[in-house]
Amino acid sequence: MTSTEREPRFLNPKRMIALRCTVALALVASSMLLSYAMLRHNLFASVDSAYIINISGMQRMLSQRTGLMAREVVGSRTPAEAKLYAGKLEDALERMRTNHAELLEETGAPYMSEPVQALYDDGLTTAMDDFIVRSDAFLDAYREAGHEAPRTRALMLSLVAVARNGLLDRLDEVVRAYQRDAEEGVASYLRLETLCLLIGLALLVLVGLTIFRPMARSIDRHSRSLEVANEELREFSYRISHDLRAPIASSLGLVAMAEDTLSDGDTRGASEVIARIGASMGKLDGLIEEVIDVTRNKHVDQPSEPVDIDTLLTETLAKLANLPGFETIRIQKDVQLESTVTTKRLFLQQILDNLLSNAVKYADPDASDRRIEIHASRRDGQCELTISDNGIGVPESAREEIFGMFKRFHPRISFGSGLGLYLVRQNAIALGGDIDYRPLEQGSSFSLNFPEAA
Repeated sequence: MTSTEREPRFLNPKRMIALRCTVALALVASSMLLSYAMLRHNLFASVDSAYIINISGMQRMLSQRTGLMAREVVGSRTPAEAKLYAGKLEDALERMRTNHAELLEETGAPYMSEPVQALYDDGLTTAMDDFIVRSDAFLDAYREAGHEAPRTRALMLSLVAVARNGLLDRLDEVVRAYQRDAEEGVASYLRLETLCLLIGLALLVLVGLTIFRPMARSIDRHSRSLEVANEELREFSYRISHDLRAPIASSLGLVAMAEDTLSDGDTRGASEVIARIGASMGKLDGLIEEVIDVTRNKHVDQPSEPVDIDTLLTETLAKLANLPGFETIRIQKDVQLESTVTTKRLFLQQILDNLLSNAVKYADPDASDRRIEIHASRRDGQCELTISDNGIGVPESAREEIFGMFKRFHPRISFGSGLGLYLVRQNAIALGGDIDYRPLEQGSSFSLNFPEAA
C-alpha cells in the first residue's frame, strides 16, 4: 500500500464507513424532506384553490337562481306561492352576499393571480354590489306592494336584465380564471416535483460516486490488505518456527560434539566447537532481534520528532564500521538539507541500518573501487533519501519480490533472516511514504520518499 492509499489515523476504516453512511443518509433524508414539504404545500394550495373555484361557480349559479326566483315570485298565482319563492330568493341572496365578501377578501391575498385581480378591479365588484342592491330592492318592493305590483315587476325585469347582460358572463370568466390558476399551480408543482426527482437522482449518483464507491474500494483495499497480512502471518509463522529451530538443533548437536571432545581431552577441538555454538547463537539472537523489530513496528506508533539526517547517517555508519570490508568502501554523502526533518526517528533509523548494512555486506569483492553514495534532499514537503552502491546487486529473478518476507538473495555471502528489506518497506509505510528499488548496471539503488510530519 502506497502513501496515497493510506488513510489518516483519525479516520480509520470503521469511522470512515460510519461517516460516509451518515452523509449518505443525511443527503437522502434532506431530499425526502424537501419533497414532502413541497407536496404538503401544494396539497394545501390545491384545497384552497378548489374552495375558491367552488365559491366562484356558486356565485354564477346563485346569480342565475336569484333572477329565476324573482321571476317565480312575480309569476306566482297565489300570495302563498309568492312567499315561498321569495324565501328561496332571500336564502340565495344571503349566500351570494357571503360568498361575495369572501371572494373580495381572497382577491387581496398576495398569492392571487393578476388576471383574477384584474377582473374584480374592472367593474366586477361594482356589478356584483349593484346586483345585490337590486335584489334587495326587489324584495323590499315585494314586501311593500306584493308580487303583482307594477313596481315589483319592473325591478324583477331589471334584475334579470342585469344578470343576462354581462354579469353571468363575467362570473364565468372568473371561474375560468380561477381554473387556469389551479391548472398552472398543478403544472408548477409537477415541474418542481420533476426537479426534486432529478435532484434526488443526482444525489443518489453523487452518493454512489463519492461515498459508496470509495467505501467499497476502501473495504476491498482493506480486505486485500488483510489477505496479504494473513498470508504473511502464515509464512512468518512457518519460517520463524523453522529458522528458530535450526540454530537450536545445530547448537544441540555441537554441544554433544563438545562433550565428546572434552571427554577425549581435546580442549582445542572443544574450543572450536564452542566457538561454532557461539556463532550459531549469535545468528539466532540476530534473527530474534529482527523478529522483535517487525512485530514492534506493526503495533507501536512512534512519535514524530526533529531529526538531523546528516547526524543520523554519521551515527549509522559508525555502527557499521566493524563490518568486514567496511574500511575498503568509499562513502560519499550529499545531504542537501538545511534543517532538521520532522519524522519518526526509530523507523528511519532502522531503514538506514538495513540499507547501509546490506550495501556493506554485499559489496563486490572483485571491484577495485567499492563505493556507497548517499543523497538526501527536500522538495515540496517531501524528503527523498537515495542510497546507491556498486555491489553485487540483486538477481533479476528475485527483483519482483525484493521486499518480501524471508527473501534471501545471497545466502552464501552473508547470513540473514530475509526480513531486512521487508522491514524497510514496512517502516517506509509507517513514515507515510514508500521505498523504490532500481537496479543499476553495477549494483543497486534504493530511494525512500516520505512526507514531513506536521
